[in-house]
Amino acid sequence: MRQKLKQLTGILLSIVMVLGMMPGMSMRVLADDVPYANLKNTTNVVKFDTKDWYLIDYDDSTVTLLTKECVAASPYNSSGSYVAYDSNPAPTVKSAVDTYYGTISTDAKTAVNGGGMFLLTTSQAATIRNSTNGADVLKCNQYTGTDFNGWWLCSQGYYDFYAAFVDGDYGDVDDLGYPVEDTLGVRPALKLNLSSVIFSSESNTFSLKRTVTYKVVNGTWSDGSTDDKTETVASGSNPADVPTGMIATEGYTGGSWDTEPATAIITENTTFTYTFTAESSEDNNGTLIVEPADDAPACEAEGLSSDDIVAIAVEKGFADAADPDLVLKLEVTNKDETVPAEEKAIAENYAASLGDNVRIGMYTDMSLFLVGGGNSLQVTDLGGRSLTVYMIVPDNLIAPAGFTRHFIVFQIHNGVPTEVGRSTTRRIPITAGRFSTYVIAYYDVADGGSGAHEHNHHICEKGHKFAYCVMQAPTTEVDGFAEWRCTQCGIYDWNDHDNADARETVTLSAYPVFNDTLEKNIKAAEAGATVSIETKRWVSVRRGVLEALAEKPGVTLTVNFEYQGTGYVLSVPGGDPAIAGLLGTEDRFFSLMTLGNTYGLTAVEK
Repeated sequence: MRQKLKQLTGILLSIVMVLGMMPGMSMRVLADDVPYANLKNTTNVVKFDTKDWYLIDYDDSTVTLLTKECVAASPYNSSGSYVAYDSNPAPTVKSAVDTYYGTISTDAKTAVNGGGMFLLTTSQAATIRNSTNGADVLKCNQYTGTDFNGWWLCSQGYYDFYAAFVDGDYGDVDDLGYPVEDTLGVRPALKLNLSSVIFSSESNTFSLKRTVTYKVVNGTWSDGSTDDKTETVASGSNPADVPTGMIATEGYTGGSWDTEPATAIITENTTFTYTFTAESSEDNNGTLIVEPADDAPACEAEGLSSDDIVAIAVEKGFADAADPDLVLKLEVTNKDETVPAEEKAIAENYAASLGDNVRIGMYTDMSLFLVGGGNSLQVTDLGGRSLTVYMIVPDNLIAPAGFTRHFIVFQIHNGVPTEVGRSTTRRIPITAGRFSTYVIAYYDVADGGSGAHEHNHHICEKGHKFAYCVMQAPTTEVDGFAEWRCTQCGIYDWNDHDNADARETVTLSAYPVFNDTLEKNIKAAEAGATVSIETKRWVSVRRGVLEALAEKPGVTLTVNFEYQGTGYVLSVPGGDPAIAGLLGTEDRFFSLMTLGNTYGLTAVEK
């Protein structure tokens, strides 16, 4: 019967080809001057988000990728009738597609056109089949648990309870179809926005675009200009056009980068700052030094000359102002455990006024002392002068993967809070004139194409930027979401009609949290312990989970999960040699059912 269906399918496809060439019908011909033109509808693998794909189509703004193999087994629709893929409720197979989309990294999803994956139509598959190597592109290995080696298309078959499919052994498109309640492979596709990715012809890899910004402080670039310089690089690569030959402004010397750009691996939009420092004078005493406590943020300071320091000492009546070893010392301490309750209340109220999602990360104390001749004197203000302090954010306040953390530093002096610095990098510039309690606050914005767009319509009367702000963080099972809000006032933007990229909310997948939780608990577990987790949503784990387990002999991972309506328990012993064998592949994700082939599964009643 299936052979007859193939013959009829071949006839139908021939008719499609003939119709496509009839007078009055046009075909769009794309230029072959793109670096991936020769990859279209071939079995040359391309990489995106570390996964293997075939490139099946492209146009001026997008490229379409098809998974090299099936990624799941599923009925098309377990209710027994065909329904359109985009209907509500959706067919069963869409759940399998969406589950696999959950394995795409949060960063990579920002480049996906339309916000998800999809199944091919009969027409799309037929177009591939009719290309020179199309049959090979449509062929694949049979996925475990399927009735035979076939994979679903989203088009209806001949009957109202059939859906079209592709024969994975021969690469034939069968538009007569197969019963929707039966189980075939799931082989989804996605479109990438070319404006968000860079293609490497050497590795056949699509990587996310990142913007690198270069700033110069107290000097100029080699051409005498001071405007910021930028370049676009592929995520995971090094900057290619790092500026050189910077020139110090008069009175400054010894320039250096805050972080060396040439060796940095760029994974997000990044800013590098080249700063020249003030020249010292042998004719003046007075040196500025910084002494941060071990549990306090590291700091750098600049902006006061030796003459300034001597003048401050004279103004304050410091007896040893003429001491040749006079120094102005900035002491930085952690105040988390000692901040007075009244100051804490002031800080929390002020943070809340900056936005609903602003959180306090750390309380610090910055104190200035004149030191010389064996004496010291605390300085609480600089007599109208300003000192620039660069506070380096501690590791424990770095943003989680998939988010950009916006830092806000404010000072509480005599009970009055004042904002003194903002940054999206770890090096926060602070303009300091008075010295007391300083607070590091922050809010997180989900990485994505719409995070930094400005608006022509500003709901916020102050004209602040709007961005995706995290309103509900994802858990191990439940997706979170971010909303398009003013980053400073927290106002929700209901009428952003000028920004096509902006949506009211974006989903923050729970899958990374599920895996991060497993990795963290495995690494923290002691020998003999069992790390257990229950999920009704996920049927795979990230590579990092097995990597953590490989390093923990004596620790057992137990996962209670569901697959196609049946509950299972999987137990994997840490340090087991078989884990090393699994990690010897290039797989980034491992099916729990596949792991069950090695370690066994126990079926449980729901």
